[in-house]
Amino acid sequence: MVSDDNIIQTELLDDILEYLKETGLDYVVWSGVLPNPRDRDVLAGVAYLCYC
Repeated sequence: MVSDDNIIQTELLDDILEYLKETGLDYVVWSGVLPNPRDRDVLAGVAYLCYC
């Protein structure tokens, strides 16, 4: 799940994560998203995914 800090603070993300848990899907949450992400931001997300 890719998100930003503002969305993480809402109940919307909680509902989505609860649904994923109920369906048995594995997931990780990365909240390092910035507005208008640059290539280095995308690469940081890929690195995070590979680390998980």
